[in-house]
Amino acid sequence: MREVPLPGGSAHAVVRVGRTVRRPATPRSRFVRELLRHFERHGWPGAPRHLGSDEVGRDVPDYMDGHVAWEPVQPEAVHSDASLVRTARLVRQFHELTAGTALRLAAFLGWDPAAGAVGEVRAARRWVAAHRGGLECLLR
Repeated sequence: MREVPLPGGSAHAVVRVGRTVRRPATPRSRFVRELLRHFERHGWPGAPRHLGSDEVGRDVPDYMDGHVAWEPVQPEAVHSDASLVRTARLVRQFHELTAGTALRLAAFLGWDPAAGAVGEVRAARRWVAAHRGGLECLLR
């Protein structure tokens, strides 16, 4: 199958192959696998499923359709109240699923903030906090 480069993010050489993503293994890969498996066990739809490794040792999660807001200029819908509500709910669910686990401690108390999904969640939390306004009930 053909490899299609995926733009953005902090990882290099990330490609899509059919309904999967291929991402070079890093020192964080074990943690990310554990986190994705935890989300899968709880049926959380906010993260891809970890499917294993490919023949060259890359991590293989499934592909999730959607928009990753990684560029400075974004479509108007990214800044909408509906987008804020969806983001707030995902962040809240992430927090609830990892609360009281070693995964939460690693994710929120000193794990590399520039690392993969955790860095994205931290950025989302800062963005939600900055735009809370009347949405505080979602974050309690």
